[in-house]
Amino acid sequence: MENLPIENINRISDMIVGETYNREQINDVFKCSVMGGMNRSTRTNSLVLIANHTDNTYIDEWDENGILNYTGEGRKGDQNINARQNKTLNHSNDTDIKVYLFEVYEETKYIYVGEVVLVKAPYQEVAPDEDGKDRIVWKFPIAKKDGTKPISIPHEVWEKNIKNIEKQVRKLSDSEIEEKLLKTELHPKKIARRVETKQIKRNPIVIEKTIRRAKNRCDLCEKEAPFYKKNKEPFLEVHHLIRLADDGPDHIYNTVALCPNCHRKMHILKEKKDFEKLKSVIYQYLISEKKEEYIKEFEGLFYVRKAK
Repeated sequence: MENLPIENINRISDMIVGETYNREQINDVFKCSVMGGMNRSTRTNSLVLIANHTDNTYIDEWDENGILNYTGEGRKGDQNINARQNKTLNHSNDTDIKVYLFEVYEETKYIYVGEVVLVKAPYQEVAPDEDGKDRIVWKFPIAKKDGTKPISIPHEVWEKNIKNIEKQVRKLSDSEIEEKLLKTELHPKKIARRVETKQIKRNPIVIEKTIRRAKNRCDLCEKEAPFYKKNKEPFLEVHHLIRLADDGPDHIYNTVALCPNCHRKMHILKEKKDFEKLKSVIYQYLISEKKEEYIKEFEGLFYVRKAK
């Protein structure tokens, strides 16, 4: 989802659902200044809503019925349904004002959801303001006007957003964590958000060969597999030194067998010494099995490729 050239976007009808736009493009098309979550434009007779999922002050969630419970305007204190754009949205079904929604999962990137309408009566709930103090907020249940479900979000965008939120949480003090725990729901809400994932089909022959040549031991820590599966096979996971997502080959000259701990370590820490050790392990496997052709492929992958 990439930004479209501004010169190709002149009208609201030019906006494409699911595409990503920047603030300048939205300002240019809707004739309003996108400064907050609810932005009124008298020139296009529209109300532009921004569901900013990078901002923990407003928690706007899609439910399993495809309804977004959108938080009203007002960052501090109790919200007033008759104030400014809260009033506009509340009465939008009785006027000719059209309401449009964008979602933000990455700063400065606005994903166009399309035209939305109020589908249920607004309701109140308790939620923290930007200072963490409880206050009354208004929730506006909105859904896509055409009745379709929420747009899909690319997996990498979803994951990046989650990591950003986790980063914000790590900055909280112990007391803040304890306070938020008291308000945490015991059961997670079901959401209608679909996350697109790209699946790479891995060769089962490569997986089996990699596991077998490890002979029940992790190629990194050299300890035995932590447990055996019900079929009596050792539990080890296959790891590609050069990821398949980075065009690494799905072959035994690029794979190792790791215990779960070492597998996570490789993905999280990505330490050079571990990478070099595993590279040496693969090379020794190929030498011991006299895989001349694979040795050449290995050298081309880790030395020729690196030189480029």
